Amino acid sequence: MSSAIKTTHMDGDLAVGRHVSMGGRANVAGSVSIGHNLKVEGWLDAPNIKGVNKGVFLTEEALRSAYPKPQEGWFAGVGSSTPFETYVVQNGEWVKSGGRMEINVEMNQYTEEVERLHERMDEAHAEIDDMRAEIAKVREEMDEAHADINKKMVKARETEEVGNLTFRSTRVVTLTESEFEEIGETGMFDENTLYLVVEEEETEDEETEGEGL
Repeated sequence: MSSAIKTTHMDGDLAVGRHVSMGGRANVAGSVSIGHNLKVEGWLDAPNIKGVNKGVFLTEEALRSAYPKPQEGWFAGVGSSTPFETYVVQNGEWVKSGGRMEINVEMNQYTEEVERLHERMDEAHAEIDDMRAEIAKVREEMDEAHADINKKMVKARETEEVGNLTFRSTRVVTLTESEFEEIGETGMFDENTLYLVVEEEETEDEETEGEGL
């Protein structure tokens, strides 16, 4: 299957005087010589690193199995906890040196990372508190809105609109003309009261006077 990306093949040597940027994988069939520092941001997967320290193993058998052909100058630790027994290479074999090997871990990096995590947690807690306060505010506004709606519903039950006229539930009071006039003189009308005015009945004296005339 052919690739849509152009491939350029070069025979001979290639010299680059400045920076080189590559994307994807780089396969090198020969050896690589690095004149300065090498920075690896990912994992370094290299089982055959030429380093003198070969790590820590639970048993001597595990050490010998991992490095069956050790080289002079190598050393390793054996044991389940620090300090570990130190093994060195002598005449091509792993042997106990008689000493103990301590492993000290630099904790500053981990301490700083833990502090950063605590700061992030504090920021997250603050954001959660703000969200809770906002939720409480929204709930309060919803409760006020529900209360206002209930008041309007109650008011709507008490009021019926017919055309442009609004009739409210009122109490009905029956008054005579003279009683209605007395209230009118004082101006003490109740807007929620319906006043029914009836004619006053004539007394016997008034009827007699009328007949005499």
